[in-house]
Parts: sequence; structure tokens; C-alpha cells
Amino acid sequence: MGDNPSKFNGKKNPVEQVSWNACQEFITKLNQMTGMEFRLPTEAEWEYAARDGNKSKGYLYSGSNNPDDVAWYEVNSGNKTHVVNTKAANELGIYDMS
Repeated sequence: MGDNPSKFNGKKNPVEQVSWNACQEFITKLNQMTGMEFRLPTEAEWEYAARDGNKSKGYLYSGSNNPDDVAWYEVNSGNKTHVVNTKAANELGIYDMS
């Protein structure tokens, strides 16, 4: 559904370099194509997911106290995005929240 604006393209890579407005346009098209109701999460929903929900063990990062377990970041990423869900999931089973 259009061009992928990502600097690092790949079928299983996250999309980056995309604006909120472009996301809204994509969701509108997706809803029209599927007849379903997709939307972006609210800030509260995103925070809940990133904090591992109500039964969180209080990890420093979403799913671990060690960022290498759950996140790609400056030290370990090689300055590029990586295939999604290659790190551990958080306590809700959601990947790539840190």
C-alpha cells in the first residue's frame, strides 16, 4: 500500500521514518480494504504494554533488566534496524517494546 519510507527495508523489519499522518493514511486504507477497525494504541495503552502490564516484575526494560535481552540499541544494533521479535518478549508476550 504505497512506498516503504524505511532506511533499512526488509519484509520482517519494522517500518521507520514514517510520520503519524502517514500511519493514519495507512490505517484508513487498511480499514477500507479489510472492513475491520484498526487504530494506533493510545498513549496509555502503549505505556501499559511497554511496562509489561499490571503484573509486571518491575524490570528496568520491557521484559528484562538487561537491555541486550530485549532491545536493539546503539551498542548492539550496528546502527540499523533488525528483524522484529528476535529478542525476548516482555511479560505480556509483546516484542520490541524497549
